[in-house]
Amino acid sequence: MSTRTRMATRQQTSSFFDEDDMTDLQPTFSGPVMKLMVYPPPPAKGGISVTNEDLHCLNDGEFLNDVIIDFYLKYLVLEKLKKEDAQRIHIFSSFFYKRLNQRERRTGPDTTNLPIQKRKHNRVKTWTRHVDLFQKDFIFLPINES
Repeated sequence: MSTRTRMATRQQTSSFFDEDDMTDLQPTFSGPVMKLMVYPPPPAKGGISVTNEDLHCLNDGEFLNDVIIDFYLKYLVLEKLKKEDAQRIHIFSSFFYKRLNQRERRTGPDTTNLPIQKRKHNRVKTWTRHVDLFQKDFIFLPINES
């Protein structure tokens, strides 16, 4: 999440709290960003890198970010579900929805002649190349928007 987004989100949130309540909120993360861990660790594929900035969003008054949401969902699947249950589900990254709905890049190929559904599909069509969604009983699409 960009600093501008965090600031805008914090400004929107401030209308929900009294000013006295806002003084307890932690300041926005500052300082060098350092990778703390990758889960699951190599050689496993699809590891999620967690930084100290991501960890900061777990403080009181902060909003969860995409990395923390994806980390926790992956942890639940790998550590808490039975293997046979885990094989019945597919959880998209929280970035999937953002990618699906992002604005067209002006530097990319001109796709303005395609219908919007086809343009959106083109943005995410490779996200399931190794997964047969029709073999899954449950599909989760986390959406993290402020």
